[in-house]
Amino acid sequence: MPSPDVLIIGGGPAGYVGAIRLAQLGKQVVVVERERLGGICLNQGCIPVKALLHAGSVVRNAAEARRFGVLFQAPDIDIVSLHGWKARIVDRLVRGIEYLFQANGVELVHGQAVFSGPEEVMVRTKAGEMSFTARNFVIATGSRPAMPSGIEPDGHKVISSKEALNLTTLPKRIAIIGAGAIGLEFATVFSRLGCKVIVLELMNQVLPGTDSDLASVVERQLRREGIEFQFGAKVREIVKEPHLYVRYTGGGSEQILETEQVLVAVGREPLTQELNLHKAGVQTDKQGFIKVNGSYRTSVPNIYAIGDVKGGALVAHKAMAEGIALAEIIGETGKEWNFRAVPFCVYTDPEIASVGWTAELARKQGLKIKVSRVPLSAAGRSLTLGRNEGFCKIVVEEKTDRILGVGIVGPQAEALIAEAAVAVELGLTAEQIGKVVHPHPTMSELLFEAARAIHGRAIHIVNK
Repeated sequence: MPSPDVLIIGGGPAGYVGAIRLAQLGKQVVVVERERLGGICLNQGCIPVKALLHAGSVVRNAAEARRFGVLFQAPDIDIVSLHGWKARIVDRLVRGIEYLFQANGVELVHGQAVFSGPEEVMVRTKAGEMSFTARNFVIATGSRPAMPSGIEPDGHKVISSKEALNLTTLPKRIAIIGAGAIGLEFATVFSRLGCKVIVLELMNQVLPGTDSDLASVVERQLRREGIEFQFGAKVREIVKEPHLYVRYTGGGSEQILETEQVLVAVGREPLTQELNLHKAGVQTDKQGFIKVNGSYRTSVPNIYAIGDVKGGALVAHKAMAEGIALAEIIGETGKEWNFRAVPFCVYTDPEIASVGWTAELARKQGLKIKVSRVPLSAAGRSLTLGRNEGFCKIVVEEKTDRILGVGIVGPQAEALIAEAAVAVELGLTAEQIGKVVHPHPTMSELLFEAARAIHGRAIHIVNK
């Protein structure tokens, strides 16, 4: 019966990062993964979706090039070749993690892990069952698309994000249920590859829970590209015969939307159902997320949980950070990592990125704040990119000048938010950011100008 120092269930962003860091600290580590290393993020989420978004941006950029005198013919989309290119990217990154496991001495076991008790895990492999004990167990199984009752995917007419990534034939018309980050990113991809897209959203805006100022900019641009939105739409059922259509209520009446395909993108749920957590005594909440304390410890002292499976923000970069933090707690080299700044990014066009508190949240906390908002046009680089709609917003505590939150909508927002995350995490002030030389011409000047605008010192806008 193998007995490593740490057995990690799940080789996604939380699990594989935690495994590598634990191995660096001299721990004997076994990772059990039932599919491929990298988890949903690498194989069925973040990476392949961003590859398709890049392909879509090439199509749009080619169409827009006419404005500055560069002409292209209408694109001919070879969807099979596109998927092949995407698959090669994923394969290369998976092989990279496998190499890092070998280089750091992490043992990988392919199979389904289930708890047989608080101190033992059984792993079902192709060769049979294996039994493991360990000093510590880490649950890092991640999440999967949530499927409301009555609209479950069949993999053909009604699909999840997993099937949407591998369609060999593009529908002429697709309905997307959900206007969150996943729904909007797929809406962008399908629209730019030539599909008619209609998005149904229960709430009254895209990206529910996001600053409405940011979200409205993205909605306007997506509408310009021909994507339709129906808000306040409560889906009742999906009828498949004789034709595929979605029945929903909206505007106080029942509506029927005929389509060729339906993509369900209404959120995610934890992957805990097959772990036999009850046998280990691990407690979960009503949604199935594992309960943990500040050190990621579950209700069982030697069992931890990190990443999506424990709830909170379901994003890969937080999962990775938790993998490092837990490794250093187990390795007794670090204390609890109570990070405040977890960036949120949506890879639409324009991109949205935010970190920290919104103005509304800061006011609810009873803080007196200052808010600056600098338009995209304040950075000349935006016009050279053919983009002039968007802005950078900074929320600052009035008393201390400490930056509480930043929101950016515009090109390169996903990269720009990293500087903002540093500012929020380290408690930097607007005064400090406004005294750092930013390169010109770059989009990073937006944050510089917004920081200076807090004190009425911005150069490329009229200060109020």
